[in-house]
Parts: sequence; C-alpha cells; structure tokens
Amino acid sequence: MDTDYEVYIQSLTYTAASYLPVFVEPDYPIECMGSMCEAANRHLRTLANALAFQKEDPNIFIQNLIRSGLTQQAYLQRCQNEDKIEVSYQHITECSGMLDALAAGDFGLARSIASLLSEYNREEDKRDEQYYFKLFIQKTLSDPKQNLDSLLQEYEKSLNGEKDGAFEICKALSTLDQDKFNSGIQRLLEEHKDWVENGSIEGDTYHEFETRICIDALGLLRLAESLCLKTKEEYPFCPKISRTAATVPFPINDPAYPGHVMAA
Repeated sequence: MDTDYEVYIQSLTYTAASYLPVFVEPDYPIECMGSMCEAANRHLRTLANALAFQKEDPNIFIQNLIRSGLTQQAYLQRCQNEDKIEVSYQHITECSGMLDALAAGDFGLARSIASLLSEYNREEDKRDEQYYFKLFIQKTLSDPKQNLDSLLQEYEKSLNGEKDGAFEICKALSTLDQDKFNSGIQRLLEEHKDWVENGSIEGDTYHEFETRICIDALGLLRLAESLCLKTKEEYPFCPKISRTAATVPFPINDPAYPGHVMAA
C-alpha cells in the first residue's frame, strides 16, 4: 500500500475515533447525535474495509463493524431513554449499524439494535425498497419463525417490477430455499459490482475503500447460516478474510466501549 493510502487510513482512523466519545457522554445534546451516528457508522464501516486488506486481520475488520453497531445502539438507547421516538435518524431506513453488527457475526448486538429501532411509518418510506429490506432483517432477527409474507408482498410492490438481489435473498430466507438464496446472493453481488464501477469517481479513495467488501451481502450470508442455509467460503466482494469468524474477543479495554462481549 502506498504512502497516500497509509495517510488516508490514518486520517480515517482518527476521524472515526473522534466521533465515539460523544456516544458515551450522557450529557451530550441528543439533537446533535443523529447525524454524528450516521457519519460514525460510515467511517467505521469504511475503516473496517480498508484495514481488512491492509492488516489482513479478520479481528480488526470485525471489531470496527462492532464499534459501528455499538455506536448505533448507544444512540438508539439515548433516544429511547429520553422518549425521542420521532427523531428521524432513529428510523430504520437510517440505520446501518444493525447490518454492521450482523456482518460481524455479533447477533446479540444486532438483535439489540433491532429491538431499539423505531417502526413508525412515513409515506415516503413505503416507496423505498431499503425500508422493506431493513424491516425484513429487523423482524427476522427478532423472531426468525414469524410469517413475513405480507411484508415481502409490500417489498415486491416497492420495486415496481425491477429485479433486486436483496429482495430475492429475503424471499429465499423466508422459505429457506437454498437455490433461490444462491441466485439471490449472486445477483446482489453483481449489483454491488455495477455500483462500484458506475459510482466510482477517479481519485475517490473513500468510495474505493467503502465498497471493497459488500457489508449488506456479508450480513445476509451470516443470517442465512444462522437459518441453516449453506454458504461458500468466499464470494466476490465477500473475501475469505471477511468471512472468517473472530479469533479473539472484542477488546475488554476498548476506549469507547469497554466490556462488550460478542454474542451468537
């Protein structure tokens, strides 16, 4: 990795770390926390991507995704404690920390975030496939055996006839259909490849790092495994290093979130 990348990663590390004290400070104004949570999530997800390849250490990758999830959890807990259920950043469409925790294999944290998420509906969300995608994940984490046929019907309507890999995967997970899951994950990763190639701007290091690993696909693979579907050791944009389980616990003396314990 060249010097420019090293400098970028150092800057990204510093910026991500600078957000975290806010979420353990009980008197920090909650009105300022939503946008900071969103920024912290994105920086930590990007940092996880970047360091996975620089350090070749799955534990560093997993730990930064868990920090993203813990940041989301801390913010949502503050919202709940202070009865701020209408805060827009609390809404499910704004939440990436749940999928980050899921991608890290920390199901206990992912379920905690799912339980804290607000489910109030906005009309614009009902036209957004991301709303239905994340709502499906939330409900599946909360109770994998519940019937989500009506939700999937609404999800399909929101696509207006367009093909969508995430929808195909959700539908396969609801019926535990191995073949449909396999084709869905292939489509999702092809869509991610198109986004990487078409969304890239020359010299945009942030985009390059952010997209190296498809965190949504990684989270769905973890969820599929928890439901006893079969997955491969690695996929495009889900390399082996991202699919490897943690070999060490989350740091007990983590500066922002000491004492966190991963849970299956």
